[in-house]
Amino acid sequence: MKNTRFALAALGLLATVSFGAGATASEINADQARNLHPMGSIGVSQIAGSPSDLLARVARKATREGAGSYMITELHQGNNWHATAELYQ
Repeated sequence: MKNTRFALAALGLLATVSFGAGATASEINADQARNLHPMGSIGVSQIAGSPSDLLARVARKATREGAGSYMITELHQGNNWHATAELYQ
């Protein structure tokens, strides 16, 4: 009985992790964006970190906004990193 509860708990945790990973907005290119409905844009800035850290923040913010995908329209470094992305459903 104890092993059954452990197995069910493990499966529940795995399902939660798998669902969360699949629900993240994905980056697309301009060709892919042509067939999608735009829903606005977002901007993200950060002072420290790498471009990959910044792009991870863009994906998280796009997901929070309800986007299924996003396309980076601007990425630059001045005094800090900045990215702008168009969101799509």
